Amino acid sequence: MRLKTIEIRGYKCFEKYKVDFAPSVTVIIGRNGAGKTTLIGAIHKVLSFIFSSDKSLGDDFLSAGNPSLKVSTFDMFDYYRDDVKRKVVNDLSIRAEAVYAGQTLAWELYKRALGGAKLYASKYKDAFSRFMSAYKGGADLPLLAYYSDSFPHRNTKETKFALDTIKLDRIPRNFGYYQWDMESDCISIWEKSMTYKLNQKNRLDGLKEEVDEREQQRLLENILPLYKETHFVESRLKTFVSQLPQGLRREAWLGDTPRRGGQCAHPQT
Repeated sequence: MRLKTIEIRGYKCFEKYKVDFAPSVTVIIGRNGAGKTTLIGAIHKVLSFIFSSDKSLGDDFLSAGNPSLKVSTFDMFDYYRDDVKRKVVNDLSIRAEAVYAGQTLAWELYKRALGGAKLYASKYKDAFSRFMSAYKGGADLPLLAYYSDSFPHRNTKETKFALDTIKLDRIPRNFGYYQWDMESDCISIWEKSMTYKLNQKNRLDGLKEEVDEREQQRLLENILPLYKETHFVESRLKTFVSQLPQGLRREAWLGDTPRRGGQCAHPQT
């Protein structure tokens, strides 16, 4: 997924603001308090639409089974405030346009500044449906990575859900988005996951070595009697042939390979 544009209206320090992103990398430069962090916050909020679990949008959700995945909403402090007029806007909106799996998606997170108001799911319904359709059709999931001002100084809380999930033989794909938009650092969870997998591999390697040793011992126990029997027969044959008259010795069979072009030497009668 490539984010093309974002348009902010009535969000925190922005009464109205629009950014057209460069095809590869966009670098934003500004003084302290200019709104760089607010812009980044708006980006990760608007991208969270793919984690909707609103039943009005269907019954197949990328967020299924992962309690940390949901559409980011807004609280009372997110609305733009006009300090001169001492007035709060009636609503706020973050619109975005992106390209995913070769198709253009356009959507909006919109909420009114009223008690009990919720996001209007209808304003991102079409984009969500097209996104899920492309994903179920084989498209790769988008890479979303958010590095906050607190990264990596503030560690996240390691929940039971996360610790249980990383011990599964096959971790669900959507766990890769676990706490993706949190202010804290979740690296410790993935460190524990790698440590657990490494310990598990070491235990399996140890068991494999033990199994191999036992298998070798079993083979030796089975082969040794056969070797002794074969060696006994071979030694008796050599003794028998060595006592035959010179003209009757079948010396071709005493070496590693038969002589006379590989054919047996038959005694003359």
